[in-house]
Amino acid sequence: MKRLFEIRHLIYLLVALGVAAPGCAGRRLDPAGVYAADPLLYDVDATYRTTWTLLDVVFQWEDRLPEGFAPKLRATMNRVRAAARKADGDFHRLRSAYRAAPTEAGRTAYEEALARLLAAGREANELFAKGTP
Repeated sequence: MKRLFEIRHLIYLLVALGVAAPGCAGRRLDPAGVYAADPLLYDVDATYRTTWTLLDVVFQWEDRLPEGFAPKLRATMNRVRAAARKADGDFHRLRSAYRAAPTEAGRTAYEEALARLLAAGREANELFAKGTP
């Protein structure tokens, strides 16, 4: 149980950093840099990395559970995993499209893809926080 407690703290730290880092005042992006001074790309990428790290930790935890253990939990995690993979694919496709041609419609679609990934992350985190039945 102590190990689960330590991992949970790591997840909380990652989420807190993901929420706090994009809000740091006074930061400026280099116009010649990888984000071409586009704070949306920077903020969304930071949120994506934090969310995917959280999902990865939860999926690894679920994979280490003994075979036949908590079938309802596994079924729910399989659904969350499928939703996360679809959202991840959509996210990367829409990120590339937005980066190539930054339009308002592209921005909205890009943000919606991230929202779907965040929803999967929240659900996975809730299951993880409950622990094993």
